Amino acid sequence: MTETTENVRDFLARIPNPLVLENVEDVLAKVQFEVEGDDGGSWYAEVKDNQAKISEGVTTNPELVIKANSEDVISLIRGELDPFKAFMSGKVKVNGNVMLCLRLLKAVKLA
Repeated sequence: MTETTENVRDFLARIPNPLVLENVEDVLAKVQFEVEGDDGGSWYAEVKDNQAKISEGVTTNPELVIKANSEDVISLIRGELDPFKAFMSGKVKVNGNVMLCLRLLKAVKLA
């Protein structure tokens, strides 16, 4: 279990970079993440060859932009908030290719 003091930066520092994905070998995309609130910031992932390389900052022309506040992101990371429920309730906002988002969500294996 993660510590209650963990933030988004701590989590990203713990995961492998690039992150190995499953069943998305045909995907070539850039995904922008905007985390609002305490410990928020901007990160992006470059998805290619079943891997997502995560960097801090902003990328140009992303196929997908995902926005959420830092508390909800931590709940997602801990598995306390279902990603589909978060999207449907508006806690996570997705702009761009929603089908890509669903494919990537299924491809990520953090546990």
